Amino acid sequence: MPEFAKRLYATPTGQEIKIRLALPDDAEAVLAYMHDNLPEVTPYICTTPEEFTLTLEEERAFLAGQDPTKGSLYTIAEIDGRVIGSLNISCFSRSRLGHVSLLGMTLRKDFRGVGLGSAMLKAVVEWTERHPVTEMLQLEVYADNERAQRLYRRFGFVEAGRIPRRMKFGPGQYKDAVIMYREVTTRKADRAGNTGVEIKVDDTVTLRLASLEYAEEVFTLVERNRAYISPWMSWVEATKSMEDIKRVKRESIKKYAERSQLAVHIFENERIVGAVGLHDLNNPNGSAELGYWLDEAEQGRGLVTRSAKALLDYAFAEYGLHRVYLTADAQNARSIAVAERLGMRREGEMKQDVKMPGIGYRDSVLYAVLADAWKGKTL
Repeated sequence: MPEFAKRLYATPTGQEIKIRLALPDDAEAVLAYMHDNLPEVTPYICTTPEEFTLTLEEERAFLAGQDPTKGSLYTIAEIDGRVIGSLNISCFSRSRLGHVSLLGMTLRKDFRGVGLGSAMLKAVVEWTERHPVTEMLQLEVYADNERAQRLYRRFGFVEAGRIPRRMKFGPGQYKDAVIMYREVTTRKADRAGNTGVEIKVDDTVTLRLASLEYAEEVFTLVERNRAYISPWMSWVEATKSMEDIKRVKRESIKKYAERSQLAVHIFENERIVGAVGLHDLNNPNGSAELGYWLDEAEQGRGLVTRSAKALLDYAFAEYGLHRVYLTADAQNARSIAVAERLGMRREGEMKQDVKMPGIGYRDSVLYAVLADAWKGKTL
């Protein structure tokens, strides 16, 4: 049976949060969290504060009754001993439904939007993927809770249908429910292109294969950075809508399957902050082209350099590359600095070799590194 290992998560402001399994001795802290948080989360769940009447002993018995062997798990997030979030999955007692677990999550209001929900969901989903019994996760979410739906879609949940007037808040006051599910046993071959490629850069940064589940978040990031990156990236002009982004993602999935491209998103604390990729991987000469871009707000912390190094470490070994090269606009000092920090060799300058939309012809510089020179490289 896979163990649910404790994890540490650092918020963007540096607060350290523990994500761990709730134990019977946590009953008092969990009850305090629920009583404090229920009035605020009532619009998003089916339990009202008046209906939550568990005693301390009943809560302790509930936590003691969780059976991970059957796919039942109750996790909490805590900071300085104070519970600030919970995520539980509960299994069905019927044998024909034993492969399905129901998921529910709540967070304190002041800890939303900092990546904690993603970190908790990632920990639990990864646990279920190693579980010998659980094959599917299922949940209900109110139709107007779009923020939660976006989070679940990022982790591969898809909508199965809707139940009209599922919850009643008063005379004539109803909310529809969205039913979502995720097949955890088919993660490596799902329709969104999630093949399980994940490259750990450090404790807070991870590279994951570009896929359709991240399209909305990527589009938002591109929109926010459009003016910043368009002078250097010709592809920006061709990605003006969500459908454009999805088209690019579909093409990336296809090229990955053909082993001609490896495009990954840069996640920091479970937020997408940029991308790095290798193109033309099936070149008969054993060479590939490196590219990258980053959210303007995240510049200056070495994120791209560390991510590119991790990708190159992986790609030289996985694809047997002989040479990786990079072309950068001669005026793009930040991109050139990354190439030089990676130890790539400047091979020359190409005059007016790229025509940028609305700008005209620009000069490029060429950098490259050979496999023998890369072996054992440290930053």
